[in-house]
Amino acid sequence: MLQAKNSKTALTKRDLSILIGNSLDHFDTAIYSFIAPVISEIFFPNYDPIVSLILTYSVFASSMFTRPIGSIIFSVIAGNKGAALALSYSLIGLSITTIAIGFIPTYATIGFFAPFILTICRVLQGIFAEGEKVIAKLYILENKLHVQAVKASTLYQFSSMVGIILASITGMLLINYNYSDYWRLCFILGGGVGITGYNLRKYARVEIDQIKPLYDEIKLVRNNKLKIFSVAVVSCFSYVTYSIVFIVMNNFVPGVTSISLEVMMSYNTILLVVDAGMLLLIGYLIREYNSTRVMMISTIVLFITIVPLWRNMDGSSLWYVNCVRFWIITIGVFFACSINLWINSLFTNEDKYLLSGIGEAIGSSVGRLTPVLCMMLWHFTKFSISIALYIATIALLTIWIIKVKGEF
Repeated sequence: MLQAKNSKTALTKRDLSILIGNSLDHFDTAIYSFIAPVISEIFFPNYDPIVSLILTYSVFASSMFTRPIGSIIFSVIAGNKGAALALSYSLIGLSITTIAIGFIPTYATIGFFAPFILTICRVLQGIFAEGEKVIAKLYILENKLHVQAVKASTLYQFSSMVGIILASITGMLLINYNYSDYWRLCFILGGGVGITGYNLRKYARVEIDQIKPLYDEIKLVRNNKLKIFSVAVVSCFSYVTYSIVFIVMNNFVPGVTSISLEVMMSYNTILLVVDAGMLLLIGYLIREYNSTRVMMISTIVLFITIVPLWRNMDGSSLWYVNCVRFWIITIGVFFACSINLWINSLFTNEDKYLLSGIGEAIGSSVGRLTPVLCMMLWHFTKFSISIALYIATIALLTIWIIKVKGEF
């Protein structure tokens, strides 16, 4: 009995490989959003700077249509051949598509074919990235007691931040020190490290005697549509809290204050480090608390405070901007430390990868529209508060979903 208990409380080599691979995954996917101001000038040079950014983030958000495909493909692989094999395939595919972005000719070389090829690469990258994301975050929770599951979930979120921090540092160097000509190296090196990390994922193949017919998979999805919708909403909210702070505000604040993009990117990296540290601290402090209650309280707090805080953003100081960013980060960390356990609690069978994967893919894809939607709202309405209203709307929907979870 003691041996069985220890097996549920100790982090294994498999867990460590998931954490390392997850960091590589988040670097490869985050680097695009952080150097979007550079990419917009290279692939959309004939537009107004704001419009170029909108188009660049639109390419980033194009995966909203393909990520659900990735979640289905890799969830089926995980269900039929084992999660380990699916994770191996996802990481190698992500690495190859990331490297491909680094070799795309620019608009100055091949015209409109450049952004077209960029979109294709981003779409394929999104398929593989979603396979990595939806499986790993639940796979690491398997066969763990509650407290250790909270620890594993926290470490998983922390490993995500490590990858994002590295991407932010890289983006800061490109923007602040005029290294924009080296943008290709970001993708080539990131993908190369991912291929190296693939060696961590060479798990033994798991043979499953019976593969479910496609009809059974479709019926399963139909019968669990409300749970899938719930996962989509909470995943969207989680992504919004991250996207607003680390992507939207980098491009929005320089337009309404005297703070430059270079300064925003410098503090971006600092705040990402703070975010990572808070994940470990808050994850430890709330390990005994109910995940549903933590998510509900944090979402209500953001819903109540976001509009009043955002009203004073125009012409504000760097101190005030960073205080608002820190506030949203804190709420987002409380939410992020609980979300994986909450999602895992919705499903009690081996089909959790498929069901949660579809929901998470839809939610994160909609969340990836946040930079595009916020920039468009601000550009066309000329009202900064429109961004806060967007955040409040997502928060209100999330509150409702968490409240009615028990009725599913």
